[in-house]
This record gives sequence, structure tokens and C-alpha cells, in this order.
Amino acid sequence: MSLLVANGWFTKPQTFGYQPGGPSTKQKITNAAIHIPFFVGAWAIAFASLPTLWVEVGLVGSAAWLTPKVRFFNDQFQNVPNV
Repeated sequence: MSLLVANGWFTKPQTFGYQPGGPSTKQKITNAAIHIPFFVGAWAIAFASLPTLWVEVGLVGSAAWLTPKVRFFNDQFQNVPNV
């Protein structure tokens, strides 16, 4: 799931859909994997250089923004309906 979120630039999960003439799925996965350390590093720099309270508010806000999208995406993979 982290690669799917990284592929959507950490705003929403995005699949590695095939596009004729575009990059291969393997290349898209590699690019998404490269995004993750930079994202974590950006948050580390923010915590080190900005007021902690505001960075925590931003982190919680981004998690609150992303959680429903990830849950919806996960529900699409289920083959057993919710009862």
C-alpha cells in the first residue's frame, strides 16, 4: 500500500496502470519506491527545523486526509462483502 500511496504523491493511492507507450509497471514501482525516502526525509527535516507543534498538526492532518482514501482503496480489493 505504501508504494500505491507514493505513486499518488502521498495525496491518494494510485494504481500502476498500463499506458501504451508510457513507462513500464516495473519503472513506475521503482519511481514510487524512490519517493518514499525523500518523503520521510522531508518530514524529518521539518521536525528538525520547524516548530514541532505545527509539523505535528501537518502530519496528523495529512494522515487524516489520507486514511479514508486508503480505506476505500483497500475495500476495493476485498472479495467478501462487508456485513
